[in-house]
Amino acid sequence: MLNKKSVDDLKNLKGKRVLVRCDFNVPLKNGVITDETRIVAALPTIQKLISEGAKVILCSHLGKVKNGPNEGESLAPVAVRLSEKLGKDVVFVADYNVTGEAATKAVEAMKDGDVVLLQNTRFRGAEETKNGEQFSKELADLADDYVCDAFGSSHRAHASVEGVTKFITAKGGTNAVGYLMQKEIDFLGNAVENPVRPFVAILGGAKVADKLNVISNLLEKCDTLIIGGGMAFTFLKAEGKEIGKSLVDDTKLDYCKEMLEKAEKLGKKLFITGKGRCNITNACPAEEFLTHVVTNPRFLYSTFSQFNNEDMIEYLEKIGLPVKTERGQRVFPQSDRSSDVIQALKRECEKGRVKIYYHTEVKELLFNEEKDQCIGVLLSDGRKMEGDSVILACGGFSYASTGSDGAGYILAKQAGHKIKSIEPSLVPFEMKENWCKELMGLTLKNVMVRIKTKKKTIYEGFGEFLFTHFGVSGPLVLTASTCLGKYQKELEAGELKLFLDLKASLTPEQLDKRFLREFDTYRNKNISNVMERLLPKKMIPVFLDMAQIPEDKKIRDISKKERRRMIELMKNFEMHISGVRGFNEAIVTRGGVNVKEINPATMESKKVKHLFFAGEIMDLDAVTGGYNLQIAWTTGYAAGKNA
Repeated sequence: MLNKKSVDDLKNLKGKRVLVRCDFNVPLKNGVITDETRIVAALPTIQKLISEGAKVILCSHLGKVKNGPNEGESLAPVAVRLSEKLGKDVVFVADYNVTGEAATKAVEAMKDGDVVLLQNTRFRGAEETKNGEQFSKELADLADDYVCDAFGSSHRAHASVEGVTKFITAKGGTNAVGYLMQKEIDFLGNAVENPVRPFVAILGGAKVADKLNVISNLLEKCDTLIIGGGMAFTFLKAEGKEIGKSLVDDTKLDYCKEMLEKAEKLGKKLFITGKGRCNITNACPAEEFLTHVVTNPRFLYSTFSQFNNEDMIEYLEKIGLPVKTERGQRVFPQSDRSSDVIQALKRECEKGRVKIYYHTEVKELLFNEEKDQCIGVLLSDGRKMEGDSVILACGGFSYASTGSDGAGYILAKQAGHKIKSIEPSLVPFEMKENWCKELMGLTLKNVMVRIKTKKKTIYEGFGEFLFTHFGVSGPLVLTASTCLGKYQKELEAGELKLFLDLKASLTPEQLDKRFLREFDTYRNKNISNVMERLLPKKMIPVFLDMAQIPEDKKIRDISKKERRRMIELMKNFEMHISGVRGFNEAIVTRGGVNVKEINPATMESKKVKHLFFAGEIMDLDAVTGGYNLQIAWTTGYAAGKNA
């Protein structure tokens, strides 16, 4: 979790004073709370601390407090609602000073598990909003540890958010984040590191200078970056557009030009492979490689003998790009930056005097009079570019934002080629279970996945599994999706089931022994607490609901039948596939130019001379793990050599 300590890392809390910064900035109408969402969101952290015997001191702001302390912005209504939600009295310190004598006495009188709510922190004015040291110290003096659970305020350097942490640290206390903060950090971290595609980022603000690193980093990760706010005018001026009297930062025009150029980059698809690290190829033995190709592997025998995965690794090392091999024989640049792969290949293009044209759309292929030879291309602006040969390496239909918009198929049809039906492949699943969104961002490692029809198992794999807001993804799911092409009828009929083995390394008998061991040790605890030793915390409510066991049921009351049910569920966690995501989230395209119409040794068209094909435009696809990129390298080599 981005190297942050969570509330779960706080130990020996009994009797300790814990200050929790919440976000109780709730809407009020005539002193009545009209939306309690933020109060409800804070409950898991508060309840956790209460259950551990901590003395819980809550603080928050409410409103902007422009005209000084007033009852209209007091947290008194929050204290009332909190008492109702927690089922216990919450002592409210009404003192406008927030941390004065009244607060000190209230904290001194606390017993283990008690809750105190301080007055609106904004009542201290600039001492709060300008991160005043005195107010920060006074807050810290009330507590031993500090928990920030106010995601909506966490970006502000206020006394109750940032200043207090320094004094907590100085006195030997611990600073941590609460469950709400943890959830948001996990979500944002996953959104950036393992985004659902297409990944669109929207960036606002007045000044480009404030966003230099953010813009540069996002361009490395996202498919589309939308610049809004005042800084949009600086980018528009950098493009040579008229902006009138609009806000502009003339000192950053060169930077904006640089970023605009970076956005129009080569290898857009390479930028996003391997979660932005570029899974270049796979280091499995060359003779094994083609067993991982799903569609038309035999077609690649000839070209693979000319240039295979081992040759690609050797080539990269030769051009000054050191690589490394990771789990599953996946090959990445040592730097973990896809941009380094692109730059290395770009340098080789420059050495070969390759001229690259940006914003240049090909409208048609050009042929000789007999229509049996390709002699060039017609551009959308009417220009003709003629040459000895034409290579179509236009990609498929996946990730249109990277340029793979299906235009290559139209050009191939002009030459008389047939296009096999195209479908998204290496694509996440949509699931019928609505609770998937509750587990969004949760990654399960070392699990077994089985996909079954009514009659048989069509896929079985072991590895990493990810829950999303619409269903499931991750390497296991993406690979499994390659098997669904033959089972479209079953998919449409809702007959495909996915089974998770959450403890693949244990037999049912071994798992039963594990359960019994845990149950004997923690007989008087709730089942939900004990399950934390067996499953990720986020997954427990869903699991127990499916097992039909209340979360607050004591271990001593769990029957043998219920234990057996949990074991069965852990080994066969059943879900239902309702569909697959579209081309914008597919890593590759299944289908394309019929390979029977292409010479497998040269990649030249059998229909038209001097027309060649390379990569995803053809009816070729493989499982995830660098195999699809290697198909592109291999066929590209053959096409380039023979063109």
